[in-house]
Amino acid sequence: MVTDEDSGRASLGSGARWNPFAIEHVEPGALPFLDGDGSFRPQHLHETLAEVLQARGGQITGPQGSGKTSLLKHLFRLAQTRGLRAEFFRARKLDKLRSRSLAFIDSAEMFGPVRWRAVRAAMRARAIIPVVTTHRDLGLPHLHTRVVSPELARALVVRLDPTTKIGTDEITKLLKTHDGSLREVLFALYDQWEDAHTPTATVVTRPRSPAAGLRQA
Repeated sequence: MVTDEDSGRASLGSGARWNPFAIEHVEPGALPFLDGDGSFRPQHLHETLAEVLQARGGQITGPQGSGKTSLLKHLFRLAQTRGLRAEFFRARKLDKLRSRSLAFIDSAEMFGPVRWRAVRAAMRARAIIPVVTTHRDLGLPHLHTRVVSPELARALVVRLDPTTKIGTDEITKLLKTHDGSLREVLFALYDQWEDAHTPTATVVTRPRSPAAGLRQA
C-alpha cells in the first residue's frame, strides 16, 4: 500500500525518501552544532548564550552557507529550554518585538544602515537583547565567526550518512568548488546520492536537489 506521504516523497526521485542529505536532514538547526574541528561540545552553546546575556547582545558572522543560521537556531532553542523569553525572526519578517526579551534575528544585514539604527534604538528602549547573524559588522559584540573546515564538514557528513566512503580529501575539493559553503556541499552530496541510487530509466524525470529551496543568504 502506498501512502500519500510515500507518493509525495517518490516524486522527488526513487531514492529521495532515503537520501540522508534531503531537506529535513540538512535544514538549519537539524544537525547538532559542532565546533570548527568537528567535535561535539554542547557546553560551547551554553558559554555563547552566557556571553549574549552578559554583553546584552551579539552577532554571528561568516560567509554564506557556513552555518550561521544553524548556530542562531541552536542558541534560540537553548534560551527557550532555560525559560528565557525568546523569539526568532528573519530580518525582513521582523514582527512585533516583546519588551525584555531576546530577539534572534537571522540575516540582519538585510536592514539598511538607517533602518538598523531605528531597530536598535527601539530594542534598547524596550530592553530587548539582539542576537543576529550577519555578513557585515552591525556594531554588536562579536560572538562567533563561522568558517567551515574540511574536518567540520566531514564530521557532519558522517553524522548524516555513517556508511559514507567520502573522505576528507573529497570534502576539501567540494568546499573549494563551492567557495567554502557547507550548504552547497550538502546539496551537491544530495545529487551524488540520488545519482547513485536512482534507476537510470527514471533519472531524466527526477528534479535536482529539492533542497535548493533552502538556498538563501
